This record gives sequence, C-alpha cells and structure tokens, in this order.
Amino acid sequence: MDIAVCVPDSVLSERPSLLSKTEKVGEIIRAVSIFEVKTLMVYHDSEDGSLYDMKLFEILVKYLLTPPYLRKFAFPMSNELKYVGFLPPINIPSHTVEKEDNFRHGIIIRTGNEIYVETGIGKRVRLTGYSNVKNGDIIPVKLVKTGSGVEAVRHNFKGYSGPDFVRVMNFLSFIDSINYDNNTVIYTSREGDHASRVWKGLAHKIKTTNKVVLLFGSPKRGFEDMLDKSYRKKGFWVNVAEGQAVRTIRTEEAVLISLGLMNFVARITDF
Repeated sequence: MDIAVCVPDSVLSERPSLLSKTEKVGEIIRAVSIFEVKTLMVYHDSEDGSLYDMKLFEILVKYLLTPPYLRKFAFPMSNELKYVGFLPPINIPSHTVEKEDNFRHGIIIRTGNEIYVETGIGKRVRLTGYSNVKNGDIIPVKLVKTGSGVEAVRHNFKGYSGPDFVRVMNFLSFIDSINYDNNTVIYTSREGDHASRVWKGLAHKIKTTNKVVLLFGSPKRGFEDMLDKSYRKKGFWVNVAEGQAVRTIRTEEAVLISLGLMNFVARITDF
C-alpha cells in the first residue's frame, strides 16, 4: 500500500523549546516508519505555522532517516540537531545493516573527475554506475570485491529506507490537485464519521486504489475551521479515535492511531 501522510508545520509551532520540537518530530517519524509510509508531506499552516519550523522539521527528518553510519559524514554539528541524541533509534532496514553487508547506503564524495562513496566500512571506495550525482548525495549501492579491493556499484536497496520528505507550501492547492478517484483520501476529524461506521467503504476504496493520503489538520484548528463545507464531499472525513476520553489528541498520537487503523482495515479480506 502506497501511503502518504500530510501534517502541518504548526505541530512544531505549538511547542516552545527545541527539545520538545525535536521530540515531536521523532515521534512522528517513528509512527510513519512503523507502517512503512512512502511519503511524509509537511504543509505550511499560514495562520499558526512558521517557515522556521518547516525548515527545522525537514532537517530533523533527513537526519533521522540517514543511516547512523553516515550521519557524521552527512551532517556537521548544528544547533538544530542539539537534542537528536535523546531520540530512540528508528531501526528501519536501511539503518540496521551490518558492517559486512554488501547492500547499504553511501554518501557521495567527488574528487576531480573521480567519484567516491563513503559507506561506513572504514574507507571510501570508488563508485561506478552513477554520473549525475553531487557531493553529499546519499544513494543505495552494492559493494563488490575487485582485484584491487572493493568498489561500489549502482544498486537499489531492497528494504525500507523511510519516507520521502515533501514540502507543501499551499495546502489548498495540494488537496485540490489530488485525484480523488485514484486515491483513498482521509481527512482526520473529531467531527468526522466514526471509523466503526465507514470501515467497509474505506476497505473497499483502499483495495481499489492501493493508495492512501492521510491528512491532519492544525493543532489549533481542525479541518472544519480550515476548509469550507464543499470539502466535506471530498474523500473520507473520519474520526479515528472514536470514544476518546481526553479533550484533545496530539498530532503525533493521531498519526499513530490512524496508521494503525488503516493498516488493519487494508488487511481485512472478508467483508
């Protein structure tokens, strides 16, 4: 299933400190990685968000999705990464390769006309099969033994490497551009239909499209306040936490709950 999750940058704006912002991004990345989300989109909330938080979100996501053995080569020390050491590891397949594994990721190092790649094995190796790359690019490779040692060749990584990060600067333009026939589009909303009532329609749509776009509103304004009533006719408006006892559910909690629900519904075969 091709899953895209879309959250606002204002999920960070409500947090006062860099530590709390870092923790929130870590929780969201853990949630989307558990369910192998393909794309993580962060849209600019023009009322409550900030472009600084959009940038911080991207920096933290890219750091967290970089295999640990490459982080010291890919990221210089910076204030934005001050608290990443407090976050638990993601442990997705691209992060859990052993030193002797041939399939891994590497960071590009260009020297004149030569292209090398640092792959965390203790030395950089020559790269073949790639030409349109630049310093700092992180790519999947296979390490191959040669007569003179080891070289890296172009090769897709077969396991999950985390979601692609996409900035969305205009949320309305984005949701208007979605093909609602070919995607299962879900607006999470406390005032939406209870999941227990619409799960059959969701299951059928997911099996038909095999694509899910999961949308989350602003922490301060739900979709009922953000969008006019015409959007109620588009996609599914779903309350994913039916019977909640707390007054509000945080975005990172809603992401985990929603993905767990979609994962379950998508796997139902008898309905």
